[in-house]
Amino acid sequence: MAVAIGETIISVGLIAVTVPSILVSLLARRLVTDSEIPFKEDLQRSFARGLSILPLGVIKRHFRQPPIDTLLNSPRFSASNNELCTRVSNSNLCNGFWICGAPRNEPHQDQDRDPDLTEENNFVLLWLHGGAYYFGHPLGCTATLLRVSEIVKSRTENLSLRIFALEYTLAPEGKFPTQQQQSLAAYRYLHSLGFRPEQIVVAGESAGGHLAISCLLGLEGRELPKPRGALLLFPWVNLENSSPSFVKNKNKDALSRRLLDRCVEAVGAKDGGDELGLVDFTQRCSVEGKKENKNKEKSWKDVLPAKTWVNVGSHDLFLHDIQSFVANAEADGADIELQVTPCMGHGWQIGLDQPTVKEYCNLGPGQEVPNGVMRGSESIAEGLLKLLV
Repeated sequence: MAVAIGETIISVGLIAVTVPSILVSLLARRLVTDSEIPFKEDLQRSFARGLSILPLGVIKRHFRQPPIDTLLNSPRFSASNNELCTRVSNSNLCNGFWICGAPRNEPHQDQDRDPDLTEENNFVLLWLHGGAYYFGHPLGCTATLLRVSEIVKSRTENLSLRIFALEYTLAPEGKFPTQQQQSLAAYRYLHSLGFRPEQIVVAGESAGGHLAISCLLGLEGRELPKPRGALLLFPWVNLENSSPSFVKNKNKDALSRRLLDRCVEAVGAKDGGDELGLVDFTQRCSVEGKKENKNKEKSWKDVLPAKTWVNVGSHDLFLHDIQSFVANAEADGADIELQVTPCMGHGWQIGLDQPTVKEYCNLGPGQEVPNGVMRGSESIAEGLLKLLV
C-alpha cells in the first residue's frame, strides 16, 4: 500500500510537469511540419508517449482485468454469456480463458474427449495478448475476438472457431523464458483436448506476437508438430528496440522506446532469452533442442507453420524490424504475407474497435453489425481467413 501511495504521489508530480511540455512540443512540431495524423489522434499518441515516464506499477494498474461482466450481460451476449470467457485454471500447467467455444469437458483419457473437437472444420485460436510482457490481460481484447469469431463464421460454411486466451505470467514476477514455457504448455493443453495441429492457429499482438514466435521456436526445438498457421499483429520481433523506424516514427506512434526498454529490463529478456534466441527475430533463428544439438541453427521455414500472416501500421515503431523479419523468413522459403496498413500506429485494430464496442454490444444476438462498427476486427478476421480456408 505504501509503495502504491508513493508511486501515485510521484506520478501526480510527473504528470504536472510533463503535460505542458507535451502540449508545447506537439504544437511546435505541427507548426513546423505538415502532419498526416489528425490533431486529436496526434494528441492522444503524444500523451501516450509522454506519460510513459510514469512508474511501471502505476501504468500496470491501468491495465487491470477489464469489466468483462458489462460485455457478457449486454444485449449481444447475455443469452450465451455462460458459454463465454470460461476460466481454465492449472490444467496441464496452463491458465487462461476460453473466450468462446469452451469444450464440454476436459478429458483425462482419449475416450473422454469431446468428439466435436476433431471435426475437420473445427479450428482453435491460441491467443497471446500484448503489453510488453509487463501489462495486459487475456480478456483485454474480448470484444474484438468475439467479433472476429462472428465474421469468420459468417463468411465460411460449416466452420467453427474456438478461442483460447493464455494467461501468462507478467513481469516483474515472470522472467524469461517463463512465458515461452507457458505458451508451450497451452499448445500441449489444446492437443490434450483432441485438437490436431492442422486445427490450431497461434496468434498474438505486440508482445503476444513475440511470444507466438517464441512458442513456434519451442515447438521446433522439442520436435512437436507445427500448427496450421500463425497470425502476428504488429509483433515485437526485436527486443533491442533500435531499428530505423524507432527514429522515423518516434513522433507518429503511441509507443515509446523508453517504456519498451524498461519492460525488457523488467522481464529479464536479455538475461533469460539471449541463449535461446528469443531477443532478436530479425536475424537467423536458433532453436533450443536436445543437449547435443543445443542452439542448432534452423531456417524460418523450419520454424514457421505452412502459412503466416502479419499486419503492422506504417506509423508503428516496429515497422522496420517486422519488415526485416518477414524478408528473412521469405528468403528462407517460408510462406509469409505482410500487410502494412497506411497511416496506422501500434495496436491500430484494437484501437479502432474501442470507440464502437458499446454500440456493438448493444446490438441484439445475430443482428447485423453496421458499417464502421468494429472495423479493426474485420482486418484481423480477413487475415485469419487466409490461414483457415
